[in-house]
Amino acid sequence: MGRTKTKLLQNVTSCVAQLYPERRASSRHQTTIMLKNEARADCVSQRGDINDDGFIFLPQTELAEGKRLKLEVRLPGLGEWIECATVVKGIAVRGHFRGVVGRLTATTGKANDALVRWRSLVKNKARKAHSAMGPLEQRND
Repeated sequence: MGRTKTKLLQNVTSCVAQLYPERRASSRHQTTIMLKNEARADCVSQRGDINDDGFIFLPQTELAEGKRLKLEVRLPGLGEWIECATVVKGIAVRGHFRGVVGRLTATTGKANDALVRWRSLVKNKARKAHSAMGPLEQRND
Protein backbone atom coordinates (compact mmCIF):
# COMPACT_ATOMS: atom_id res chain seq x y z
CA MET A 1 0.00 0.00 0.00
CA GLY A 2 1.35 3.45 -0.88
CA ARG A 3 2.32 6.09 1.65
CA THR A 4 -0.73 8.24 0.88
CA LYS A 5 -3.17 5.37 1.44
CA THR A 6 -1.35 4.27 4.62
CA LYS A 7 -1.48 7.83 6.00
CA LEU A 8 -5.14 8.07 5.02
CA LEU A 9 -5.95 4.82 6.82
CA GLN A 10 -4.20 6.18 9.92
CA ASN A 11 -6.26 9.38 9.69
CA VAL A 12 -9.51 7.46 9.31
CA THR A 13 -8.71 5.15 12.23
CA SER A 14 -7.96 8.21 14.34
CA CYS A 15 -11.38 9.56 13.37
CA VAL A 16 -12.96 6.23 14.43
CA ALA A 17 -11.23 6.57 17.80
CA GLN A 18 -13.10 9.84 18.25
CA LEU A 19 -16.43 8.34 17.15
CA TYR A 20 -16.06 5.12 19.16
CA PRO A 21 -13.67 5.88 22.06
CA GLU A 22 -14.48 2.60 23.84
CA ARG A 23 -12.94 0.71 20.91
CA ARG A 24 -9.48 2.25 21.41
CA ALA A 25 -8.75 0.17 24.49
CA SER A 26 -7.04 -2.40 22.27
CA SER A 27 -4.30 -1.93 19.71
CA ARG A 28 -4.84 -1.96 15.95
CA HIS A 29 -3.13 -4.40 13.63
CA GLN A 30 -2.80 -3.82 9.90
CA THR A 31 -3.95 -6.77 7.81
CA THR A 32 -5.60 -7.88 4.58
CA ILE A 33 -9.38 -8.04 4.44
CA MET A 34 -11.09 -9.83 1.56
CA LEU A 35 -14.57 -8.45 0.90
CA LYS A 36 -16.69 -11.19 -0.67
CA ASN A 37 -19.01 -10.18 -3.48
CA GLU A 38 -21.59 -12.95 -3.75
CA ALA A 39 -23.30 -11.40 -6.77
CA ARG A 40 -20.11 -11.82 -8.84
CA ALA A 41 -18.68 -14.76 -6.84
CA ASP A 42 -15.36 -13.00 -6.31
CA CYS A 43 -13.41 -11.20 -3.58
CA VAL A 44 -11.88 -7.73 -3.39
CA SER A 45 -8.71 -7.36 -1.36
CA GLN A 46 -8.60 -4.40 1.03
CA ARG A 47 -5.92 -3.22 3.44
CA GLY A 48 -7.38 -2.47 6.80
CA ASP A 49 -6.90 -2.51 10.53
CA ILE A 50 -8.35 -4.94 13.04
CA ASN A 51 -8.36 -5.00 16.81
CA ASP A 52 -9.70 -7.59 19.22
CA ASP A 53 -13.24 -6.38 18.59
CA GLY A 54 -13.60 -5.11 15.05
CA PHE A 55 -12.20 -3.70 11.85
CA ILE A 56 -11.92 -0.63 9.65
CA PHE A 57 -11.06 -0.45 5.96
CA LEU A 58 -11.45 1.96 3.06
CA PRO A 59 -13.84 0.29 0.62
CA GLN A 60 -13.42 0.61 -3.13
CA THR A 61 -17.17 1.17 -3.45
CA GLU A 62 -19.49 2.96 -1.06
CA LEU A 63 -21.05 0.76 1.62
CA ALA A 64 -23.97 1.97 3.72
CA GLU A 65 -24.33 1.62 7.48
CA GLY A 66 -26.32 -1.54 8.25
CA LYS A 67 -25.14 -3.37 5.10
CA ARG A 68 -24.39 -7.05 5.66
CA LEU A 69 -20.91 -8.15 4.59
CA LYS A 70 -19.01 -11.40 4.27
CA LEU A 71 -15.29 -11.03 4.87
CA GLU A 72 -12.17 -13.14 5.02
CA VAL A 73 -9.64 -11.63 7.41
CA ARG A 74 -5.99 -12.59 7.89
CA LEU A 75 -5.11 -12.70 11.59
CA PRO A 76 -1.69 -11.04 11.98
CA GLY A 77 0.72 -13.08 14.07
CA LEU A 78 -1.17 -16.32 13.42
CA GLY A 79 -1.15 -16.14 9.64
CA GLU A 80 -4.58 -17.77 9.55
CA TRP A 81 -7.54 -16.62 7.50
CA ILE A 82 -11.02 -16.63 9.02
CA GLU A 83 -14.40 -16.07 7.46
CA CYS A 84 -16.61 -13.49 9.14
CA ALA A 85 -20.16 -12.27 8.66
CA THR A 86 -20.78 -8.74 9.83
CA VAL A 87 -22.90 -5.65 9.53
CA VAL A 88 -21.39 -2.23 8.83
CA LYS A 89 -21.56 -0.55 12.25
CA GLY A 90 -20.59 2.91 11.08
CA ILE A 91 -18.86 5.07 8.53
CA ALA A 92 -15.86 7.14 9.60
CA VAL A 93 -15.55 10.21 7.38
CA ARG A 94 -12.25 12.02 6.86
CA GLY A 95 -12.39 14.56 4.04
CA HIS A 96 -13.80 12.80 1.00
CA PHE A 97 -12.74 9.33 2.24
CA ARG A 98 -15.14 7.04 4.08
CA GLY A 99 -13.89 4.16 6.25
CA VAL A 100 -16.15 1.22 7.00
CA VAL A 101 -16.28 0.15 10.66
CA GLY A 102 -17.67 -3.14 11.96
CA ARG A 103 -17.31 -6.02 14.40
CA LEU A 104 -15.58 -9.33 13.69
CA THR A 105 -17.96 -12.28 14.04
CA ALA A 106 -16.60 -15.68 12.98
CA THR A 107 -18.96 -17.83 10.91
CA THR A 108 -17.61 -21.29 11.84
CA GLY A 109 -16.39 -22.98 15.00
CA LYS A 110 -12.89 -23.32 13.53
CA ALA A 111 -12.82 -19.59 12.64
CA ASN A 112 -14.12 -18.70 16.10
CA ASP A 113 -11.36 -20.79 17.74
CA ALA A 114 -8.73 -18.99 15.64
CA LEU A 115 -10.23 -15.60 16.56
CA VAL A 116 -10.16 -16.51 20.28
CA ARG A 117 -6.50 -17.62 19.97
CA TRP A 118 -5.60 -14.40 18.14
CA ARG A 119 -7.35 -12.19 20.73
CA SER A 120 -5.45 -14.00 23.49
CA LEU A 121 -2.16 -13.53 21.61
CA VAL A 122 -2.85 -9.80 21.18
CA LYS A 123 -3.76 -9.32 24.85
CA ASN A 124 -0.66 -11.23 26.03
CA LYS A 125 1.61 -9.13 23.79
CA ALA A 126 0.02 -5.94 25.14
CA ARG A 127 0.53 -7.09 28.75
CA LYS A 128 4.19 -7.94 28.07
CA ALA A 129 4.76 -4.57 26.39
CA HIS A 130 3.22 -2.70 29.34
CA SER A 131 5.18 -4.68 31.95
CA ALA A 132 8.44 -4.16 30.03
CA MET A 133 7.94 -0.41 30.38
CA GLY A 134 8.25 -0.77 34.16
CA PRO A 135 6.22 0.94 36.86
CA LEU A 136 4.77 4.37 36.27
CA GLU A 137 6.81 7.18 37.69
CA GLN A 138 5.11 9.39 40.24
CA ARG A 139 6.01 13.02 40.50
CA ASN A 140 5.31 15.25 43.45
CA ASP A 141 5.91 18.70 41.97
